[in-house]
Amino acid sequence: MATALLLLGCGRIHALAAVDSTSAATPTGTCPSTITQSGVQVIAAGNSVSCNTGSPGFLHHDNSYWRAFNMATFTGSQQYDVTSVSFGIDTAASGTGMGQPVTVRLYINAGGAFPGGSRTQIATTSLTVMDQMQTVLSVPLAVTVPAGISELVMEVFTPDGVAAGNSFFIGSNAVFQTGPSYLSSPDCGNPTPTDTAALGAPSMHIVFNVNGSCRTGPPAPAEALNISTRLRVEIGDNAMIGGFIITGTAPKAVVLRGMGPSLINSGISDFLPDPVLALHGANGALIFQNDNWRDTQEALIQGTIYQPGDDRESAMIQTLQPGAYTVILTGQGQTTGVGLVEVYDNDQAADSQLANLSTRGFVQTGDNVMIGGFILGGDTGDTQVAIRGIGPSLTQSGLSNVLADPTLELHDSNGTTLVSNDNWQDDPTSASQLVINGLALQNNLESGIFTVLPPGAFTAILAGKNGGTGIGLLEVYNLQ
Repeated sequence: MATALLLLGCGRIHALAAVDSTSAATPTGTCPSTITQSGVQVIAAGNSVSCNTGSPGFLHHDNSYWRAFNMATFTGSQQYDVTSVSFGIDTAASGTGMGQPVTVRLYINAGGAFPGGSRTQIATTSLTVMDQMQTVLSVPLAVTVPAGISELVMEVFTPDGVAAGNSFFIGSNAVFQTGPSYLSSPDCGNPTPTDTAALGAPSMHIVFNVNGSCRTGPPAPAEALNISTRLRVEIGDNAMIGGFIITGTAPKAVVLRGMGPSLINSGISDFLPDPVLALHGANGALIFQNDNWRDTQEALIQGTIYQPGDDRESAMIQTLQPGAYTVILTGQGQTTGVGLVEVYDNDQAADSQLANLSTRGFVQTGDNVMIGGFILGGDTGDTQVAIRGIGPSLTQSGLSNVLADPTLELHDSNGTTLVSNDNWQDDPTSASQLVINGLALQNNLESGIFTVLPPGAFTAILAGKNGGTGIGLLEVYNLQ
């Protein structure tokens, strides 16, 4: 049968198509490089609907086009690394001839089949689509879909283009599809995603594709080889308290250092004159303590790359089982000053990793903000990293004078700012990944960053907004 152009406007269908879809084959969980529900990638002319003003310009209102991919069917619910998406365009005609805005979003959906369930956005990108017809446009978009996810949902949103003179129809065809196509358009009376067949457009099979691969082999994610924090060390609750986690199955040999006097080589004059380092287990029990590094393990440390530059500085070598540990840096005789805690992986071959560093202390301004450093290496693969800056919620631990409004910055080894964040929900994509990984912040004023990093050296800086000071907590997670 012949098809007719479908023009959905002002809440009513102006023309209807009379073509039914054919039966669709079901994809198998083979983890394809392209996840799609389209039988072919050919875009049929005049086969799509939109919410628009009608003839003569067909200028569109807000339109969202949707597909929901069953990840158990396509990938066996394995972790899937998305590298790009693509979508069909029937016609795109801008009022200026210089293109029009389009936003692409990816969500994970749980708690029921789409359009039901609960969607969490995991990635978004905005682009300018130039005028074109019957094409499939590819868009770079990198994000990891965690294992065990039921549905991956893709949305293409075209914002109201009436004032700008923009017309846009998504690309589709009438060839078989393996899942429904959806459209939502509040101005036309369907604010929630609705099957195009229910809108009188049974032949409108939208062409959407998600490209990527399952993470099944090398390269493995980079591991944390060194994690450190620099801060002005005070007394009492304002001492530097660091935590780190060892994950895996095997014991891990680590080197811990508490530095102070040698920081003068970095231009720090107000250094901690005599650091004392104490290592505790998850239950709070003291495992090892050191004041001056020569006091306890001189034979193990002397002549190695871990030997401190000043005899008053602290160091220890310990072999630890996987678990959580706390290291406390104070000044001998309740002295204060800028100090540095470092944790090194001294056995990279072991089946265990340094996975997390957290440091609590009194965050000040200038050189006395909290500076966390970490080095990723051991392989060529990228790794997922989450960084959190916590202040207000520390009152739940009985602390007062907390950092009221933390801010975070992430820098590379050249000092270039890669990501910055004030309130963790400012970036919806980063926020959703923090939620997915169980790292949502308890207070909206706290800061959070989720990113993917290659091997290298990085620095995270925790400060107070507008020069604020107080007790803060900096956390760095190597999620892999």
